[in-house]
Amino acid sequence: MVISVEISNLVIICVAFYPIEIIFNFISIAIISEFDNLVYSSMRNESMRKLIEDREILEKIFIKHHTTSSKCGLNELSDQVDEKGNFRPLRVMFNSRTCFNKFLFCVYKGYRAFFVSVYFYFFPFIAVIISILIPLYASS
Repeated sequence: MVISVEISNLVIICVAFYPIEIIFNFISIAIISEFDNLVYSSMRNESMRKLIEDREILEKIFIKHHTTSSKCGLNELSDQVDEKGNFRPLRVMFNSRTCFNKFLFCVYKGYRAFFVSVYFYFFPFIAVIISILIPLYASS
């Protein structure tokens, strides 16, 4: 849903003729995209909300068996036991992955780099530039 809202936001911004129209369209789409947060905050006694916010329940449900976090030490052990009866290491190192998993990890890092550098920062900027340049070229 976030991607579809972002794409519609870019399309609406690119079709606008006046800078004030770009700002109004951006604000209206931002309000629409935040609507789900408003609905969530209005629910007081929902069971799912209690599941999400209760720390004790979260700690019992989400137990870390493996992590790739650099904050995890190299010698930390998980509560999982391997085939030999030894505790498995908590941190997953790149060289301990399978070949296909290494490939998927590199694909993930590529997508992440594209999202952080191009999609998140450059697309809104280019949408504003295009919405300014199209009327200039059309009037020439």
